[in-house]
Amino acid sequence: MFVGSVGGLRVARQYVDKPKPDHSSVPVIFTAEIVANGETVEERKRLVLHAFDECVVRSAPDSVFALLQTSYLSAEETQAFASLNEIMGHCLPKKEGESVELNRFTLRSGLSYAAMALEGEAAKMGLSVQGKPQ
Repeated sequence: MFVGSVGGLRVARQYVDKPKPDHSSVPVIFTAEIVANGETVEERKRLVLHAFDECVVRSAPDSVFALLQTSYLSAEETQAFASLNEIMGHCLPKKEGESVELNRFTLRSGLSYAAMALEGEAAKMGLSVQGKPQ
């Protein structure tokens, strides 16, 4: 998780004072099918959490990138988390039996991982920051 947090900070910092990435052209990474195909309960829980994080990053990139640029346990981090409350509610799993357990560390780390994963997929597709071919 630590690697995801550091990587997410790296990704976030490259967009300071620049347009945030548009991942609308990048196919969903953690689809319902991928989640359903998790072989164990623990794997499905992990995949549900990844799907949640991906939804949040796609839905509110500016707020996520602002969060990733804050210091841990700072007032700015608390404020950044608060700005994501509504979108996180929208992204919570809706399928019976699926849930996510969140705390500051797992949420921040998961959002970092999702931001990096989306950046990686965009790069594989040859997309620029705005989601258009380079």
